Amino acid sequence: MDRRFLPKPERLERIAIWVSDEYANWRDTGCDAAPSCLRCPLPCCVHDDPEPRQVRRRRERDARIIELRRAGLAADEVARRLGVAERTVWRALRRARQAGPPASPARSV
Repeated sequence: MDRRFLPKPERLERIAIWVSDEYANWRDTGCDAAPSCLRCPLPCCVHDDPEPRQVRRRRERDARIIELRRAGLAADEVARRLGVAERTVWRALRRARQAGPPASPARSV
């Protein structure tokens, strides 16, 4: 190994201190996607890019709203059960209407 490319001992010490300070108090507490960062199934951390998490939550909430409305609940009851404003329920229903019916699976011939 060529010694010219090895860091000087004092530089190694500074690097070791920097690395140990950065990770000394880190705890793998995970998030709502996974209980542990090291076991997370997502390709990108939700903490690095929060927008997809917000979009996913809204889609899940909208699906729940549609499910409850199809079950026959009134908009104000759906809002109360989910802890959202009634206006949120109407917006979700409008988005679903604009998106159109879900695509049916292709039938084999």
